[in-house]
Amino acid sequence: MNKKMVIISIVTIIVFFGLFIGIQTKKSPKTMKKERVVAVGLKPSQQEYFSKQLSGSFNEVALLEKGTSLMSQGKLDEAAEHFKNLLADKKFELKGNARAHLIDIYEKKREYDKAYAVLSEDVQKNYKVPPEHEARVPVEERLKYLQYAINGDYDFAVEHARLALEASKKLPLSLKDISMSYQRRLEDLVAAKDYILSLKKQ
Repeated sequence: MNKKMVIISIVTIIVFFGLFIGIQTKKSPKTMKKERVVAVGLKPSQQEYFSKQLSGSFNEVALLEKGTSLMSQGKLDEAAEHFKNLLADKKFELKGNARAHLIDIYEKKREYDKAYAVLSEDVQKNYKVPPEHEARVPVEERLKYLQYAINGDYDFAVEHARLALEASKKLPLSLKDISMSYQRRLEDLVAAKDYILSLKKQ
């Protein structure tokens, strides 16, 4: 889930839980006709509760952005420690996002064994759809190419990275960012393959 999806989720929660509509009927003193009065809002206690929830959500997004900022600066070790600390924090709720960034960091650093371990555990614990489901196919292909990369089989790794990219392109347009991520991962893997080949030629 990226930043956009997090914000959409927050707004949805506010809309769903935040609006309480009270409809009451009263009579006009002059006409004695019934009129409907709609009061939309929150009680003070409800306002305080949802204000805290909203503040907490934005704070967590800010913590995620701190980590992604470190990533964009090339400070991958610092970013990895930051996300691991978030995952260790029992109060932090956006663990799925932190975990996804940590996997990307490991893959970027070509620590494919660590990336595979975290991703594999995530799939086993959190994925409810079967492996053949369109939303899960790219992840299954990612697990395969990570396993091949661990074994040094870069030809097969690149092949399955391409399959992961193609599968991600079949996802809804709202998940376009996922496809772009798989494109970057494929490029990184190709670069890793070329680097290994260059070493063999020396």
